[in-house]
Amino acid sequence: MASESGIMGRDPCWKYCTPMEGNKNGTICNYCGLAIKSGGITRFKFHLSHTDPNSNTKKCPNVPSEVKQEIRRLIEQRNKAKAKKVVDIEEIRAELRDTMGRRHRHVIDEDDEENLGGDGGGDGGGGGDGVVVMVVVVMMMMLEMMCICIRLTCTLMSDMLIERRFEHQKLLNGIDNNKNIL
Repeated sequence: MASESGIMGRDPCWKYCTPMEGNKNGTICNYCGLAIKSGGITRFKFHLSHTDPNSNTKKCPNVPSEVKQEIRRLIEQRNKAKAKKVVDIEEIRAELRDTMGRRHRHVIDEDDEENLGGDGGGDGGGGGDGVVVMVVVVMMMMLEMMCICIRLTCTLMSDMLIERRFEHQKLLNGIDNNKNIL
């Protein structure tokens, strides 16, 4: 059984299909017996719900209407969760862009100097908000630098791979320094 093999996930739609032996993305419909060799449980849901956005999945002729509606609700819930995740990520990115855009400006006003224990007229016992903001900005700058380093490393590795393929092709063609080796 599939649950014994560890193939099945948390998706409730697994109760309507059987995983293909030796194919982790294949499913067999319990209603019509259709073997879907790729796409996993997502494509199988389109089979049962008759809602494939790409229209490349055969519709199950034997699925009960209540199962079809249940799967449509699950797909709608998943789509809403994805949309919310996209909005949340975009909000975080906007906050980061705002923070990174301010990185060259003074983050702490003269009025906030007391939060750092300076001579701003306070007792140095402020809430420390200025310090927290400064730490976050420094961390964001470090993260941005790490991203730049990763991009540069990927570019260099890509260039090295292209050069290696070019050298390999030259060897296959029997050419070295534009001269025929043979």
